[in-house]
Amino acid sequence: MKKVETYLQTAPISPLAIEYPREIARIYAAAGYKAVIVTNRYDADVLAKLKQAVGGVDALELWLASFRELSKYGERAGFDVWLGAEVTVSKTRFGQLEQTDYLLYGIDEKFITDNARMYEYTAEQLYAAVRGVGGMVFEAHLFKDTCDIRRMTAVDGIAVTGDDCSFELSAAATKQGVLVMSGSEFHMRGDESKGGMLVDDSVRTYADFLDAVKDGKARAIDSGF
Repeated sequence: MKKVETYLQTAPISPLAIEYPREIARIYAAAGYKAVIVTNRYDADVLAKLKQAVGGVDALELWLASFRELSKYGERAGFDVWLGAEVTVSKTRFGQLEQTDYLLYGIDEKFITDNARMYEYTAEQLYAAVRGVGGMVFEAHLFKDTCDIRRMTAVDGIAVTGDDCSFELSAAATKQGVLVMSGSEFHMRGDESKGGMLVDDSVRTYADFLDAVKDGKARAIDSGF
């Protein structure tokens, strides 16, 4: 079986990440992973801080450069590196600001440049854009406090990590026929053991992996589902 990390963030892109691509490659090679999906945060604040940190350099290029760097080190270490993103969608409901995080899979650099302001999309617009290129969208974080599967909207499934709700959410989702994507939400060394997916050896490409998820042929490492 192959181990795939589906929720990984790199420094200096995502605010909470402290590990850089070279070290991440060492960590995941040692942990026996065959593929990782880089899901750095993508929003206006992240891009503004990148632009401020390195004046005169396009923030979008800096965001993509971290993925490219990990791809280079991952190839040397013997595992694949695929592109994803974590996007926060904001909306006002009953006078209150609500924010929901979505993990995007099956995208590439062209998708990012074509949808450079996707943090301004509605959930439905974001879902349509990702599905338009054959990708998938999983909702993250919403259930951490409530463990309530009924709140899922405009997505292919839910993302779970190694938090207290992980097993309960995986069980509820599986019972209701909802897809589950498990990942570690990697920010630092040690996180790599908190989640991920297992697929068989026939999975060789990003598209193969997503097909395995859709067909129920991938299971979460942390919960057994």
